[in-house]
Amino acid sequence: MKQKLINFFELTGLTWFIPIVRLCTGDDPKEQIGDLSRQIALPLAAMVSFFMIWSYCSTKIKTSVGQLPGPSYVLSQAKAMWATHKSEKFNKEEFQTNEDLRITLAALVEQRQKASSLETKKALTSKINSVKATIAKHVAKLESEITVNQAIVDKAEADKKAQVANLTTQLNSLKKFVFDENNKPVIGLDGKPKFSDESVSKLANINNRRVAVYEGNLVRIFKSSQNTANSLIKKIEKIDKYYQQDLAYQTAPNKAELEKKIISNKKKLDAFEKQIFKGKEYNSNGSIVDYIKLSITTVLFGFFLAAVIAIPMGILCGLSPSIMTALNPLIQTFRPVSPLAWVLITIQIIDGIFVGDKALTGEILKNTFLHAGITVALCSMWATLSNTALGVSSVDPDHMNVAKVLKLNWFDRIFKIVIPSAIPYIFTGLRITLGVGWMVLIVAEMMATSRGLGWFIDQEYQNNKVESLANIIVCIFIIGLIGAVLDRIMSIFQKLVSFNDDVAA
Repeated sequence: MKQKLINFFELTGLTWFIPIVRLCTGDDPKEQIGDLSRQIALPLAAMVSFFMIWSYCSTKIKTSVGQLPGPSYVLSQAKAMWATHKSEKFNKEEFQTNEDLRITLAALVEQRQKASSLETKKALTSKINSVKATIAKHVAKLESEITVNQAIVDKAEADKKAQVANLTTQLNSLKKFVFDENNKPVIGLDGKPKFSDESVSKLANINNRRVAVYEGNLVRIFKSSQNTANSLIKKIEKIDKYYQQDLAYQTAPNKAELEKKIISNKKKLDAFEKQIFKGKEYNSNGSIVDYIKLSITTVLFGFFLAAVIAIPMGILCGLSPSIMTALNPLIQTFRPVSPLAWVLITIQIIDGIFVGDKALTGEILKNTFLHAGITVALCSMWATLSNTALGVSSVDPDHMNVAKVLKLNWFDRIFKIVIPSAIPYIFTGLRITLGVGWMVLIVAEMMATSRGLGWFIDQEYQNNKVESLANIIVCIFIIGLIGAVLDRIMSIFQKLVSFNDDVAA
C-alpha cells in the first residue's frame, strides 16, 4: 500500500505527499520531516516573498490608468468576478420567468382572438387576469428582494466610507504628507496637505474596492426584471382595454356609425398584441466561468486538430527520409510564424467559407470559435510532428525485421510496431503542443473576438481603468493555473506511456 501511494504521488507530481506517507509508516522520521519542511517551506517562502514585493511595488509604480493594483485589491476584484458569475444565474432565471409569463399570455390572447363564443372569450379573459395577478405577485416579491439587497449594499458602502475616513484621520495624525525643501507639507488644490504616494495608494485601494458586488448585481438584475414584468402588465392592460372597447363597438346598436373608431381601436389592439407575441433572446456577455469554459474548449479543439494533422504527417516523415527531406523546409518555415499572422489568414478563409446564411451561429460552434481553434492548431502542431517523426525514425530495426519475417502488411506494421514504439515521443510532442496551444490561445481569442479569456482581457484593456487592470491580473493567475493543470495532466499521460525517464523528461 505504501509503495502504491508513493508511485501514485510520483506519477501525479504531488511529491510533497511522499514524505507524509513515509512519515506515517515510521520510515526515518527525521529525514522525512526535513524533506517535508523543504518541499513546503521553500515554495511557501517564495510565494510570500513574491506577494510582499508585489505589495511594495504597487505603492511605488504608477500605470497609465493609476496606481498599480496590489494583492489585496486584485483579490477583491477576483471575489467581485466570482460574485458576478453567481449572480448571472439569477439573471438567466429572471429572464426565463418573464419570458414564460409572456408566452403564456400570448397563447391566451391568441386563443381569445380565435374564440367564437362569448363565454369562451370571457373564460380566457379570466385566465389572462389570473396570469396578470401572478405577474403582480412576482413584481412584489422582486421589490422585497431589492429592498433586502439594497440595504446590504448601502451598509457596505457606508462601511467603506468609514474605513476611508478612519485611514485619512490616521494618515493626518502620522503626517504622511509630501514635504517641500523647507520640510513643510505641500498644499494641494483642495487647500489640504498632499498625502505621500504610499498614503494615496492605501486610500485608493479602499476607494476603488467594489463592495457587496453580489448583492449589487442582484439589485440591478431584480430591478431590470421588475421593469420587464411591469411593462408586461401595462401591455396586457392596454390589450384588455382595447379588447373590451372592441367588444362594446361590435355589440353597439349603431355599429355602422362607429366604423372609423372600430378600425382605429383595432389597429391599437393589434399593435399591442404584436408586442406580446414578439419574443426575446437571452443576451449576456457571460461571466468569468463562461470565458474559462470557452477557452478550454477552444484549446482542446485546437489540440486535437493539431494531433490529427501532425501525428500522421510525423509518421510519414519518420518512415521516409525522402518525405522528411521534402517537408523539412516547410516545417522550418512555418514553425516560427506568429499567431497574429495565422489568425488573420484563418479569419479570412473561415469567413469566406461560412458566410451569410452559411455562417456558424451555434452556442459554441461559431466562426469566431473556428478562428481561434484553427490558429491554435496551426501554431502548436509542429512539436508533435517533429517528435512523432523522431520517435518513428528511432524504432529498433530489429522490430521492423521481425515484422517482415511475420509478413505483416503496411497497416499492421504501423499500428503494431511503429506507433507503440514511438508513442512516448508522440506524447512528449503532444505535451509541448498543448502548452504552446494554451499560450497562443489568448492572442488568438483577442484577434478572433471569440469570447474566451483572451477576449475578456482585451475588453478590460479597452476600458482603461484601474479596476480593469486588476481584472487582467486575475486572468493572468487563472491562465497560469489552468496551464499548469493541463501540463500536469499531459505529464501523467506521458509518464504512463514512457518506457524510460529520458523520454518523459
